[in-house]
Amino acid sequence: MALKIYFAGPNVFHPHAKEMEQEIATYCESKGIIALIPGDSGIDWTNPDKRAIAQQIFAINKMHLDQCDGVIANVTPFRGACVDDGTAWEIGYAFALGKPVVSYGSGFLTTGEIIESVAGVNTNHSVPRRDRDSFLIEEFGFQSNLMIACSTLRHFHCSFDCYSNILEAISEPLDFLALELSTATRNE
Repeated sequence: MALKIYFAGPNVFHPHAKEMEQEIATYCESKGIIALIPGDSGIDWTNPDKRAIAQQIFAINKMHLDQCDGVIANVTPFRGACVDDGTAWEIGYAFALGKPVVSYGSGFLTTGEIIESVAGVNTNHSVPRRDRDSFLIEEFGFQSNLMIACSTLRHFHCSFDCYSNILEAISEPLDFLALELSTATRNE
């Protein structure tokens, strides 16, 4: 039976999202893997009830997570210093279901460095470091919050813009997760 991998991340908001989705699906198919990609396929956008649309999207994505064997998540900071909120939820949900999660993201900055660049540093405090509003700057050396980082089997750094070359961004995480899942299946 073919592996089903859910691709979490803010890629769905990218101007070329549909093209990236097709690239991912075709690439996965060439490896005998089914790509489950979040999104809004089949949604009636003319419905004036925006909450109903949101509930449909949520139900589809949750169904994909329930059906998948594992998750690959883009944790590149989105619209600020942190991983996309929806992606964070998907990682947590998959982790709670006992499904393996692998992450990738552009750049090599740690959470602390990202927060400093977005939220500034309060120079009145030295240790522990605090942002300009005096909130503690979390620094454990991860690219994302410790709860996200510790929920993943492995993180892959992209030294390039992962949106401009999505296949290069997902190829190593996909190979790693497929191997992990096939090894787990053989050991059962």
